[in-house]
Amino acid sequence: MQAWAAASAVALITAVLGLVVDVPGRRIALSPMRPAPSGPVTVTGLRFGATRFTVEIDAAGKVGVSGLPVDVEVDIR
Repeated sequence: MQAWAAASAVALITAVLGLVVDVPGRRIALSPMRPAPSGPVTVTGLRFGATRFTVEIDAAGKVGVSGLPVDVEVDIR
């Protein structure tokens, strides 16, 4: 796979989720496109340090996050 193709997938996921990760600050911010342009979206295998987590957005734009340690702050905008 070409490097630009791999990077474009990351850019697309970041844009759709509005994902900003701050590992040292123990925070994740999400400001997803609402309504989701492609309908419901589930992204698994996202990383926060060594932890993998999942973000789900339903068709109405409701966001769910699972798999993060309890001390991680999640800011959904």
